[in-house]
Amino acid sequence: MGRNQEIGREFEELIAELFKKKGLRVKRNVLMERKNFKAEIDLIIRGIEEECYVECKYRKGVVDLEEVAKYVSVLESLNIDPARAIMVTNNDYTPRAKRYAQEKNLALYTLKELKKSLGVK
Repeated sequence: MGRNQEIGREFEELIAELFKKKGLRVKRNVLMERKNFKAEIDLIIRGIEEECYVECKYRKGVVDLEEVAKYVSVLESLNIDPARAIMVTNNDYTPRAKRYAQEKNLALYTLKELKKSLGVK
């Protein structure tokens, strides 16, 4: 595993721990399949009304439209409503990525925003 992958896994672990601190159940790196389509979901959060699907993006730069659109495409291919999913990054998102996510009802969070939303440090 390369250094970037290792950092990405550590970021996923950090995000998972934030949800666990709130008493939620977390499944990591879940392989999902629908028809002939397979994809790995970073985190599935349970213990709330509906499952929440989480994509974690650790980036040196901002997350762009292409990455957000790819995640939405994966969700739609798995027949998951993007409104039941979120994307979390350590950095930020481009304005185009934010607009697209809003159109698709996908919530975007920075690490700081997620911590504030969950009320954890």
